[in-house]
Amino acid sequence: MIGLKFKEGQGLGNQLWNYIACRCIAKKNNYKFTIFDKDLFKGKSFLKIDYGVKAKIRDFNVIKEDLYYDLSLNYISSIYDAKFKKLEKKSLIEGLFQDERYFFNYKNLIKDLLVYKPKKKLNFHKNTCILNIRGGEYKRHKTLILPKSYWDNSIDIMKSKFNIENFIIVTDDYYYAKDLFPEFEIISNNIEKCFSALVEAEYLIISNSSFSYFPVKLGQSKFIIAPKYWSRFGNKLSRWASPCNLVERYNYINQNGKLFSYQDCFKEKEDLEDIYIKNYNLKFDDSYLDLSGVRKYFPKKFKEVIKKFLSLIFPRKIG
Repeated sequence: MIGLKFKEGQGLGNQLWNYIACRCIAKKNNYKFTIFDKDLFKGKSFLKIDYGVKAKIRDFNVIKEDLYYDLSLNYISSIYDAKFKKLEKKSLIEGLFQDERYFFNYKNLIKDLLVYKPKKKLNFHKNTCILNIRGGEYKRHKTLILPKSYWDNSIDIMKSKFNIENFIIVTDDYYYAKDLFPEFEIISNNIEKCFSALVEAEYLIISNSSFSYFPVKLGQSKFIIAPKYWSRFGNKLSRWASPCNLVERYNYINQNGKLFSYQDCFKEKEDLEDIYIKNYNLKFDDSYLDLSGVRKYFPKKFKEVIKKFLSLIFPRKIG
């Protein structure tokens, strides 16, 4: 049996990557599966998933996905970890699992494993492009947040290639998106509506976030633009962070506005994976990795009030 535990603080995108990987890994190993802490699933109002059989978490051994800390990028990268192809019984898997290779030969089963049941369709005009802008905590990291030039260059491509003039933003950060593009309609603060917009979109410009992958997978998109090098857009080393986030159907734009296909980027990704596997070998207890800093000492409600207030004053800095 393969086990998976949903965790506090996980976004819906991270949960779905974990869930679909768990189902496919279980199928590959010919095991049953179980999901712990299912009440934490953030998509239960519009996504139907199977939580598997009942089990006790104490009976499982934790198997963690290998991660690679790239000092040059100051980033923890992930790639496909081949040990999940064959696991012992009662394995509780932990990791990011944001690599399509974890789906093995079952990629076509995703729509069966993840049943999308929207309450209402949005019915966009066909000549509409959705911008999935990520703000929020991304703004604390200058090397992670995408510059406005990324969106401007991508919009120019959509206009020139497809004559698109109608743009709608889907975002976790209304004030940030409004400050970037005050002229565009914004969908925010409703996870179901944001998910649905990405499912229905034919043309998309996405951020370096895990949220967009599965709604795009469930939809009928015609053309998708994503940031080249993913979580370190425009880095001087021209290095992917993480290599796992190179997706076959996406087109990738660099900091100069040049567009690249999946095949254009594939060798760069493979070369970097090879470097990680051959040269990176230091492991440590990830419980020591604390990215919250002094924020952890303040009550949650206090932080939410302060963050909302400051985001009104500094929408491009705080959110």
